[in-house]
Amino acid sequence: MKQDLLSDLELLELTKKGNEFAFSKLFDRYWKDLYRFGFDILHDDDQTKDAVQEVFCRIWINRNKLNVSNPKSYFIKAVKNRVLDQLKLNSFKEYDDQFLIYEPAINHVEEAIEYREINAHILSQLDQLPKKSKEIFFLSRYSNLSNQEIANRLSMSKRTVEWHISEALKRLRKSMQISYTLWLL
Repeated sequence: MKQDLLSDLELLELTKKGNEFAFSKLFDRYWKDLYRFGFDILHDDDQTKDAVQEVFCRIWINRNKLNVSNPKSYFIKAVKNRVLDQLKLNSFKEYDDQFLIYEPAINHVEEAIEYREINAHILSQLDQLPKKSKEIFFLSRYSNLSNQEIANRLSMSKRTVEWHISEALKRLRKSMQISYTLWLL
């Protein structure tokens, strides 16, 4: 078939024009590789399938706006970002589940509200970290990976991982001190 011989860029251009068959060809070419890539990070079949499917859905929905010179790299980066977002959501869910376990120990409504406000503040501060620092911090604190495991996963030195975690903790401490001082006032 003629469209089997088309390059990824040609298929993407046809997709941008609404050609569903070209889009289907791109999906067929990359789905397995993107799934394997995502599964290596998430280690969850359903979440990985959902992540890859969501990436392709977004590509189709935003096809008119795509400005891509290397479709393969674009697809991999999109899946990587989606999978990392899913890891973050998993970490938050795990964290929220832990919170629910300990929440009954809080006797007063005011304490529960205060605890939730502090938790929300911490999460908002983590969102303001540079992307790499945030990723390393979440892998360390929420995925419980050792510094060496993080270094191996992200292909960097253990010392660099330690630096990112240290900087993230400094920032959180400083932010919490400022917030606490303002709260006292």
